Amino acid sequence: MKWFWILLVVAIGILYFSNPDIQDFKVFIKEESKVLIQEQIGTSDVGQALSHTASQLAEQHVEQLTEYKDYYFFSTYKIELTATPVKVRKWHFLGIGGNFLNLSRFYDED
Repeated sequence: MKWFWILLVVAIGILYFSNPDIQDFKVFIKEESKVLIQEQIGTSDVGQALSHTASQLAEQHVEQLTEYKDYYFFSTYKIELTATPVKVRKWHFLGIGGNFLNLSRFYDED
């Protein structure tokens, strides 16, 4: 039983100290947007230039567009963009253990 409590404390400590913050999320969004654009456009010189520019813009503005909540052991991130007056795009992410999980598919309203 003693080992259980030791492992539990270690696991909680690891989650606490590896909880990603908004700066980590900015880096994640920058890389993810770059990859997403290159998948859509390609990796030609034009595709790389566009993906680089778009990822820089995403990194600069993600903090203003993101609702960030820190729960000490994990964090949540919600981005909501209005593409048209009718269509709203939402992305939900869970930051835990130094990683980000895209939870958007669980929240899709379409």
